[in-house]
Amino acid sequence: MFVSCEDKVKEATEATACASILANAEQTMEAANSEFEAKVDAGTATKADCDKFVTIIQEIVDCMPEGAEKTEMQSGITLTSANCSVFPS
Repeated sequence: MFVSCEDKVKEATEATACASILANAEQTMEAANSEFEAKVDAGTATKADCDKFVTIIQEIVDCMPEGAEKTEMQSGITLTSANCSVFPS
């Protein structure tokens, strides 16, 4: 199997990005949840707000190691994403 230097650089860059994402995951999730929940409570949440929330959480989950926690979080994202369509565009 041939792996180019570009692939190794890309993998290293992604690993560094994931390390940063995971280091701040709890704060990022809390902030995203608070922002979205406030809009839902105020009745101003839109599909775009929901999609933004899902994207933020998905970025974190994509960096998580395989396991039960990642599987559970992915299930929650799938459910939330499916429900984004109930919000107005």
